[in-house]
Amino acid sequence: MRAIHCSQNLLKEIPDPVTDLNDVSVSNSGLGNWYSDIFKFNRKKYLIFTNERTLFSFFVYSVNRHDVETISSLFSEKLKRYLQEFVHDENRINRIISEYNEICFCKSDDSTVAESMDFFIKIFESRLEFIDEVTDREILIANIQVNTTPMAVLNYASPLRKLRDLIDKEYPAVS
Repeated sequence: MRAIHCSQNLLKEIPDPVTDLNDVSVSNSGLGNWYSDIFKFNRKKYLIFTNERTLFSFFVYSVNRHDVETISSLFSEKLKRYLQEFVHDENRINRIISEYNEICFCKSDDSTVAESMDFFIKIFESRLEFIDEVTDREILIANIQVNTTPMAVLNYASPLRKLRDLIDKEYPAVS
């Protein structure tokens, strides 16, 4: 079972039971586990999901109570959407998404990923600061900007490059 490590703010809002960290396995296969946080920007709530192995991240905007209550399906739906945007291999995408049929939620336990998420949130906010209306296109552009930013913790590779490399390694193309 894959895990989403949540910030304290997000854990307060999700109705799903929280799994003890001792019961969460470190995942060294596939894309692994994810981290998530909820934050406010211009009076709206947003979610960020960040992959622990690649720092690949995506944002969900205008989050409401229903979104938080159905966070598992929201995560899978948005992950699939962004993988389609960046990976372009439906077979691989379906294999990845199938690994997230069962998700547990637990506390965050990696400060490096949490710090990276905070940095990505700052990039996101600076991108959207002067935009009158947040649209799907603007969110996509913000996601591209975040995921093409070289990161020191990744030896100055971008999260998108790391994601593509990991997918090539873990999900070989089927001929």
